[in-house]
Amino acid sequence: MASAKKFGWIEFLTGFAAGSVVSILFTRKDLKNDLTNLQKKAEEIKNQLFSKAKNISSDLTERSQRFIESSKKFAEGKYAGTIESLEKEYYSIKYAINTAIDNYRRNSKIITSEQSEEDDLFIDFDDETLPKFAGMGRRKR
Repeated sequence: MASAKKFGWIEFLTGFAAGSVVSILFTRKDLKNDLTNLQKKAEEIKNQLFSKAKNISSDLTERSQRFIESSKKFAEGKYAGTIESLEKEYYSIKYAINTAIDNYRRNSKIITSEQSEEDDLFIDFDDETLPKFAGMGRRKR
C-alpha cells in the first residue's frame, strides 16, 4: 500500500501566497487599464465641457454685442426697430445667461456634495445700477 501524504500547513500557505501574488499582479494590471480608461473618459468630458462653455460664451458675446449696438442706435435715434424688439433682445440675453447659470448650478451640485453659502454666479437683473431704457418694462395691453 502506498502511503498517503497529508496536506500540511506549509503547502497550504505556500499555495495561498502564490495565488495571492498572481491575483495582485492581475488586479494591478486591471486597475492600470481601468485608470487609463478613466483618464481618457475624463479628458473627453473636459473637452466637451470646454467646447460647450466656448459655444455659450461666443453666443452670449454675439448677442450682447448686437444688443449694445442696437442700444447705441436707439440712444442716437437711429434704431430702425421698435422698443419691443430691443426689449426682446434684452430678455433673450437675460434668459440665456440665467439658463447657463442654472445649468451650472444643477451640474455642480451633482459633482460636489457640498454647497457653499456664497455663490459667485448671481446676476441681479433688477439691480438699480444697471442701465434702464425707456419702455423696458412690460406694458399692459
